[in-house]
Amino acid sequence: MFTNTVSDRCGEPAIAELNAGRVPVPAVNVQPGPREWRRPRDNRGKPRILLYSHDTMGLGHIRRNILLAQALTSGQLAADVLLITGAREAGRFQLPRSCDVVVLPALCKDADGAYGARHLSLPLCEIVALRSQMVLASIKSFRPDLLIIDNVVRGINGELDQALRYLRDSGGTRCVLGMRDIRDEPQAVRHEWERAHCYEALRNYYHEVWVYGDPRVYDPRSEYSLPDDIAAKVRFTGYLDQRARLQDTARTAGENNEKIKPRGRFGLCLVGGGQDGAALALAFAQAVYPDDTSGVIITGPYMEVTTRERLQAIAAMRPELRVVEFMSEPTELLRDAAFVVTMGGYNTVCEVLSFEKPALVVPRVVPRREQLIRAECLREIGVIDMLHPEQLSPQNLSVWMDKLEAGASSHARHLIDMQGLQRISEFTAANLQKPRPAAAKSLRVAS
Repeated sequence: MFTNTVSDRCGEPAIAELNAGRVPVPAVNVQPGPREWRRPRDNRGKPRILLYSHDTMGLGHIRRNILLAQALTSGQLAADVLLITGAREAGRFQLPRSCDVVVLPALCKDADGAYGARHLSLPLCEIVALRSQMVLASIKSFRPDLLIIDNVVRGINGELDQALRYLRDSGGTRCVLGMRDIRDEPQAVRHEWERAHCYEALRNYYHEVWVYGDPRVYDPRSEYSLPDDIAAKVRFTGYLDQRARLQDTARTAGENNEKIKPRGRFGLCLVGGGQDGAALALAFAQAVYPDDTSGVIITGPYMEVTTRERLQAIAAMRPELRVVEFMSEPTELLRDAAFVVTMGGYNTVCEVLSFEKPALVVPRVVPRREQLIRAECLREIGVIDMLHPEQLSPQNLSVWMDKLEAGASSHARHLIDMQGLQRISEFTAANLQKPRPAAAKSLRVAS
């Protein structure tokens, strides 16, 4: 039960002790920050933007935030951007100028959706508390003008609660939730957000919600039955055109591309971080490719060693197949591919749409059905083909590849709004021009 003890000037219920229902984050009594917190811009006039991603499964969140950082550090904004990520692989990516990274101790998510430490021998409560303190310390030191949180309202198990409360009490920072187009089935999202008190957090801590999608494809306001006051905060950016990745990474991507890319026509198989991509990768490795066509599989760093070894053994028997463990920037390779066979993660699907590639999407269906819903929506528009994972086999992949027409294109950019990066820059500039949030008085929660 939350009790509103905030002054009338704040006018919203206090939620100083939100609990996700699993592991509470230790409460910290933070007093309003000093007046200099509401500082003018630094001497160079550069705004400071902090991007957070929890990164518990795959590399999609950190890759999306790096793409946002590329847009926010360039052009008229020319911001300083600090990335907070749970993926230590972030150090293997080429970061934009005026961008740096803080890496949190890694978490992972199992097939049932439960979280645990990926590398350290720490119980979940301790690693969440450690991550929470690191986020809070980074915010206090960096003092961002704008905080953009990727997809998870309160972080994993409420690890952002202290930071959000500190920003609310201190003032000076506008907070935005950046959501991918689809989270999960509507009933599952509503249940999760109610249980984790996300609606209260969105009301109390967030100024806007940016959806990285096109409402003509999927509209979370109606699908998730968002309350009117929260729906009013939603801004649609459009999908993120991944061709922009090549602007900052052309040299490095080109070098990697030339080392890996086969001569002539080839198809590309992508499985994200690889944690649950074994079935698709093995099916692609054993499929029959069209004449004069090679295959390339990028396994991702999280695929099990035994699966990677099996794939390499198959490739040793098939000169037309190459298996690559990790590429920091596979976008140019995707650009040159004749077709793509992939799981249905947001970033990879955006890459397929951006380059208008013929694609067969084999979506993940557990623990979330996000990829399945995305693939179904885009199949209805006619910009991808979809194969349910229950129907996955080398034979079915072979049949799909054999039916492809040479030079086929999805024409996706003519059918779907792909202006996300431009609008994010516009939305950011608009937020930076708005008055800084005033410091709130201390919040108290009834016991």
